[in-house]
Amino acid sequence: MNDSIFLKGIITDDDPDNSEQARAFYRDMFPKLKITKDEQYVEPDNLNGIYRGETIISFNTIAGRIIKLSEFNQKEPMPEGSEDRLKAINDPKNEVPEKLAKMITDFYVIYHSLANFMPIPRTPAEFGRNANDFNFVKGNYQRYGDFPDKFLADLKATYFEKSSNSLSDLIEHPLVKKYLGTFSSWKDFVQVNYLEDFFADQDSNEFLQIAPENMNTATYEDIEKTVDTAISIIKNRAKRLEAAN
Repeated sequence: MNDSIFLKGIITDDDPDNSEQARAFYRDMFPKLKITKDEQYVEPDNLNGIYRGETIISFNTIAGRIIKLSEFNQKEPMPEGSEDRLKAINDPKNEVPEKLAKMITDFYVIYHSLANFMPIPRTPAEFGRNANDFNFVKGNYQRYGDFPDKFLADLKATYFEKSSNSLSDLIEHPLVKKYLGTFSSWKDFVQVNYLEDFFADQDSNEFLQIAPENMNTATYEDIEKTVDTAISIIKNRAKRLEAAN
């Protein structure tokens, strides 16, 4: 039973990470970003906003790999939505190991919770979803595979350490530059966004590994480790948020 308000799944017709409840969370828990009005969110009819909600650890990416490993008929199209992917994983005929099926179900329950959300800069629709868009880069660039540990490591190296140019296009966009300029250091970025639980060390330099070494060859055992780490991070972040609330 998840008693924490930060672990309760958000059910809405809108995107859960950009719902009214999520926006209230960003307004109340991220004061340094000064997200005080709905006008500060990017929408199809509002090109002047800067923020949008983000689900930090994706469910669909991980669930998709489980389905590919299973006895699911690969001639059929991959289920698109998270609910349909979960159903496929729990379908006995697909023979997903029971332990992993339970773990991914537990993850599904909490992945659309406040403890797995954060506000991010989102470039307006007129720019297209491309190298200037946080969500698009994390979710669609093969080297990240929608895993936050890989994406954030490159963000740290490119913007805060100036030791890489992996995300140079992203950080040069005016809206992204404005967002990143809010933070005095990498540690400040981590603390403001309550991301300490993504790290194995106190200085937030050693990322806990969420992403498998190679998603295309990841085994059931590899995915178990990924899901276990994801659940642990989200639950620990919920405790951190509770303490700060």
